Amino acid sequence: MPRTIVYPQSPAAAAAAAGGPPPLPPDEFGDKLVKYLPAEVVAFYVPIYALIPTAEDWARWLILAVAALGTLGHLLLRADPANPPRRYFFVLAVVAFLGWAIGTSTVGSDLLGMEEWLSKIVLLLVVFAVPLIDGLLTKYLP
Repeated sequence: MPRTIVYPQSPAAAAAAAGGPPPLPPDEFGDKLVKYLPAEVVAFYVPIYALIPTAEDWARWLILAVAALGTLGHLLLRADPANPPRRYFFVLAVVAFLGWAIGTSTVGSDLLGMEEWLSKIVLLLVVFAVPLIDGLLTKYLP
């Protein structure tokens, strides 16, 4: 299973790959949802963010930025060259990481001054909106 989203192939890409192995079927909603957030980023972010004292806001901002860039880097590195993800996938993946970080850690309250319930709402909105936006962009952008 590829680590990035498998999109439907364009007719030109499908014709070019006709001599090779059959293309993978496009990912459905649940598969897409899992692929937005690399496990390596979660494994890095969770323990290191928890270890930083709350007084060190600059360090927490730095870790959040490094993890967001790490999300982009890991997904770029693991993109399937035969059927690469659309460019907007990478933007949506960073948004998904930030929404996940806000909703599952104390970054919302520590750095953004959010109430805990609002941080959870951000996570719910991201889980709903990111795959929806991805699906709409996939449908309406060639």
